[in-house]
Amino acid sequence: ILFAAGNGYQSSDPEVGTVGFPANAKSSLAVGASVNSNTGNNGCSESTKPGMQCADNLAYFSSNGPTRDGRIKPEVVAPGRLIRSAGSSASSVNTCSTIQMQGTSMATPVTAGNAVLIRQYFVDGFYPSGTATPEDGFNPMGALVKAILINGAQTLKGYYDDYDLESENAWPSMQQGYGLTQLNANLPLDGTSGSKNLLV
Repeated sequence: ILFAAGNGYQSSDPEVGTVGFPANAKSSLAVGASVNSNTGNNGCSESTKPGMQCADNLAYFSSNGPTRDGRIKPEVVAPGRLIRSAGSSASSVNTCSTIQMQGTSMATPVTAGNAVLIRQYFVDGFYPSGTATPEDGFNPMGALVKAILINGAQTLKGYYDDYDLESENAWPSMQQGYGLTQLNANLPLDGTSGSKNLLV
């Protein structure tokens, strides 16, 4: 089960854990937010971060751990800053509009979609060959899906406000957990390279 970590980061006291219920539940996966791109008014400029992509940064609002009993939360992050989402209107039932939003509640659906793709990878029998083989298919447990999301995560390098995550925080950290979700880092597909060896 995935939960949004929350948008309660306190820059005045960054050591205070702000991930709350239900994201702090033991067996759930809490999702923080990262900056999503280098384009538009996303609050990040490559000119202020030489050699760093804006997408390598944690969103300024993303809640951080630890939980009250010292556990790492969030476990992973996903794009959640200025995301184009479905729009709705109370005055009309037939709208197909979109709206730009931000928050860990935008990052969590991205991660939920990743979780569905992981499940489909195993159901369709892509493991272990990287090619869909129906006789290899099985229904993965939730713990396996969670482990793969965490195992493939890539370390973020900084904050929205130029704070250096690499030098100030050991990985995994209470700010980004294990990092930005990236499925191709550990789900091999036939004809591709760069994935970690996957043993299930």
